[in-house]
Amino acid sequence: MLQLVNFVLSLFVLLPWWAALGVIAGIVLALFAGGWYVVHRLRRDLTDIALNMGKPMEDAIAQIHSVTPAPMPEGPSSIDADEDDENYDPELDGDWDDEGCRFFWIDATITPQPPETLWDPTTLVLVNADWSPEEDLEICEETGIPHTVEVWREGRFAPLSDGLLTGPQRLRMLFAVPENSKDVKFGYHFTYFGRLTLPAAGSAALVTASV
Repeated sequence: MLQLVNFVLSLFVLLPWWAALGVIAGIVLALFAGGWYVVHRLRRDLTDIALNMGKPMEDAIAQIHSVTPAPMPEGPSSIDADEDDENYDPELDGDWDDEGCRFFWIDATITPQPPETLWDPTTLVLVNADWSPEEDLEICEETGIPHTVEVWREGRFAPLSDGLLTGPQRLRMLFAVPENSKDVKFGYHFTYFGRLTLPAAGSAALVTASV
């Protein structure tokens, strides 16, 4: 700090006052421009990283086997963060008692493109089928989130807590969705695909096969 003060005083000693002010203004402008460029570049790079994570699902195929209404789950989610986890969020993890939600079991086979892609089914969400983001990384206000994800293994569904899977996978997922949701699509890291219709309240399961 002292060195900076000495530098400014030296400018006024060596230069006319207007020239010294011009030098100071130029330095401030250069620092501002440099900071803006760093922030802009960082934001752009982080946006590219987030969007690239969803690339495998741009042309993904979602074959829906069934959609079944379900009661509110009594137990905790197997994919929520624990309270001692640094990623724990009390507003997102552990609280599923929301009167504004309905729950559905969705049995679907999801095939990323290319098929050999590594992907994480626990990050899938559901959004309104007609919703389209107006800018990068925009989040839909009405989003369905997974409580439970199970994967088909050896003729039955087995729990999946976390971890990447490869290629096409048949999944059974318990989603909490806003109660007014009807026609929805899957979301995966800001990339959207597929389409399915949720049964109306009190109706039976829907058995279908759509993409």
